[in-house]
Amino acid sequence: MNILIVDDVAFIRIGIKTSLSKYRNLYMFDAGTYEEAVKILDEEKIDLIFLDLNLSTNSQTKLEHENGLDIVRYLMEKETDSPYVAILSGTVNESKMREAYNLGITNIVSKPFSTESLMSIIDEVHEAMYQVPLPR
Repeated sequence: MNILIVDDVAFIRIGIKTSLSKYRNLYMFDAGTYEEAVKILDEEKIDLIFLDLNLSTNSQTKLEHENGLDIVRYLMEKETDSPYVAILSGTVNESKMREAYNLGITNIVSKPFSTESLMSIIDEVHEAMYQVPLPR
């Protein structure tokens, strides 16, 4: 199962990859920006995205795609099978959450999160895709 972790904070991406690395059959990619995520999505078949809503990393420069939901909109425009998306959120912005729900995203994981909460989503997605639990 291919998982893309999109978060502008490197230690969060590394922490997720490290905590999930003990599980077999999980192949992880990570991106810190919209552009990095789109490049991976264009090159790899991704099954699940753990997506931070706020991708801005530098307050000095305004990034064109600082809303993580821009990645979901990009996928919808491609009109291909889109991966499942789970939101990683440190703060709850009601308008962004409403927008996420309107885009069909129902899995939201609050930061800080546990390996178990991530694995619960991975198991749910794996079973939806393959009708069998993820082998451990």
